Amino acid sequence: FVKPGRDYKDIGAIIEDHIVPRGYSTVKNFCGHGIGSVFHTAPNILHYRNNEPNGQMAAGHTFTIEPMICEGTNRPITWTDQWTAATADGGRTAQFEHTLIITPDGVEPMTAKIPGHSKVQFWEMESEVHKGFWLGTTPAGRARAAKFLEELQQGVLP
Repeated sequence: FVKPGRDYKDIGAIIEDHIVPRGYSTVKNFCGHGIGSVFHTAPNILHYRNNEPNGQMAAGHTFTIEPMICEGTNRPITWTDQWTAATADGGRTAQFEHTLIITPDGVEPMTAKIPGHSKVQFWEMESEVHKGFWLGTTPAGRARAAKFLEELQQGVLP
């Protein structure tokens, strides 16, 4: 989905379309963000369906997607350390962050696996979305992913 000309606001709908049918929700108080000369900058990347006019993706844009996916309530609390977040019901959550850069022909993750250094987990190999790992949608990223998968299957990489 991520490529020049797409609306940032549509990312949240994609996340919700994947998690809600499985019984999950996402915390609406947290969002991804642009990265530039200021680390946390526009656009805000909302992880839920929205109509915010956050602009369109363009080559050179760098931003994060970092939803907090919840089993129970999506109402967050912050611990006294002023950093740790949990949900009000104490239910299980998962939070992750990926930093992406948009290129003229797609997207590349800045937080991708490093061939030979990043262990591929069983759930990544069993993924119905991406077999093993994801290195972007650009031709160069797809070529690196194909080579990485081939080396894993041949036992060249751990």
